[in-house]
Amino acid sequence: MLYRALLFALAAAIPCLAQSDDDMRIRRPQDIDEATWERLKKKYADEKEEFAKYLAEMDRSRVDLQRDLPEDVLRKMETLRKLSEAQDAIRRPRSALSEAVALNYIGFLNATSPRLSGRIVEWATPAEADVDKLAPGDLVRVGEGTFGLGDRMERMDKELVDVAFVGSGGGKTTMFFELDNARRVRFENLSIDCHDSECLNLREGGSVCLRKCRISNFNSGAGGSNAIFGVGAVLLLEDCEFEGMTGRAGRNGDNGGDAFDLREENLLYLRRCNFVDCEEIARVGFPAAVEKCSEKNGTQWNSGISVHPEGRIFVRDPGVTLRNNPPATAFERATDDPEFVRYASGEIQEIDEVSRRVAAAMEARRNLPYWIGLLRHPDAKIREKAAARVAALTGKERPKPPSTPAEIDTLIARLDADDAESRDNAEDALLAAGEPCRAKLTEATRSGKPEISGRAKSILARLDLRKEMGAELECARLLDWFEKTRDRLQWDEAAGRYVEKR
Repeated sequence: MLYRALLFALAAAIPCLAQSDDDMRIRRPQDIDEATWERLKKKYADEKEEFAKYLAEMDRSRVDLQRDLPEDVLRKMETLRKLSEAQDAIRRPRSALSEAVALNYIGFLNATSPRLSGRIVEWATPAEADVDKLAPGDLVRVGEGTFGLGDRMERMDKELVDVAFVGSGGGKTTMFFELDNARRVRFENLSIDCHDSECLNLREGGSVCLRKCRISNFNSGAGGSNAIFGVGAVLLLEDCEFEGMTGRAGRNGDNGGDAFDLREENLLYLRRCNFVDCEEIARVGFPAAVEKCSEKNGTQWNSGISVHPEGRIFVRDPGVTLRNNPPATAFERATDDPEFVRYASGEIQEIDEVSRRVAAAMEARRNLPYWIGLLRHPDAKIREKAAARVAALTGKERPKPPSTPAEIDTLIARLDADDAESRDNAEDALLAAGEPCRAKLTEATRSGKPEISGRAKSILARLDLRKEMGAELECARLLDWFEKTRDRLQWDEAAGRYVEKR
């Protein structure tokens, strides 16, 4: 009764429990063998209350793939590890993250993408780069030149949360930094100069996405010569290149730096990344996904990825060396692949075995964070499918957009309705209609009724932002809502959707 959840399996299923026949009346978890259970019973023979608290804490750390985001998974796994070690219970394999977590690309996207507010900050020149003026939700457009987050040789103390830095691309934008605290931060379309140190030094967790970045100058010859250090970090890298020879230790031309130094539990997803002259890409003691990557190594070392015994590697056309011949699980489809989405929605019934297991473990058809994350998919048809699924799972139908000028006029009038629900529904419908409503909304901003003019201005501002980051804003709004309400959400089997407990 006190221990009804799993100890270290991260699949959604709850393990069977064996009833203890002693007077402690605490059931033995299936994952604890008889010898360990007997040792624990003796240890806690006179401390039944403390033992019950210990098991209850493990129960609270059960992973729920319907509600937990990747950062929640890592936090719970760390709790379990500390509990098991402190109590001399089971030496839980550190690699016991399920493949449903390791292979859920959309989960990584949700965990590492900033939840943007719509505010855009322009750094046209390095002189305008002031990190202290940034706020959560900012998108920073970085111009041409070299920009730093703090002093060149100092770590940045400021915690960055929900900030995106987007460069000018084509090698025109270079940034340098050493971040210790970063949560949902993205760097995109720029070069990163590590200045003989780590650009990311996430020793206490964090979540970062690097997209279309070139990372260099990390081969320092000290402290591992790595670009990214992580403990309990969630990392998503897409279309990036690591160049390992530059840096003070690479002047002899035979030793490259290491792309990653990742310790304890982490989550890592590499997609279409290229590793040039890296002595080593990474050592993983946890599940990691490698998709369509490549390497070119002119150093005297073997490069590649080393997989520790407790680690697992999932590969899709990996293109990099897997050292020590580790057993690798091949996967055919990521969770954002159109075929996987069709299977998850129930549109098709057959798919490859790994995808079937992943979809089953995450209960993809009713997994709200998954469908919310798909709202930012580049394929419009998938975005439409995701929007319909989110509406079905929440019971909130998407507003039907107006199709005639008269309908637009009616909705604008309802912006001043007596009840808040009618006002909100009218605003949602006008926003869904989009650009065809712009002219009449502009007229409405001059209305003598403050409610109408205020809401019309708000809708127009959101329409402007939609051109820049519409999908990101909607995902941010829904993921914030999900985190605030997930503990109150309960699945209603008859209705086929979630209902909020009051």
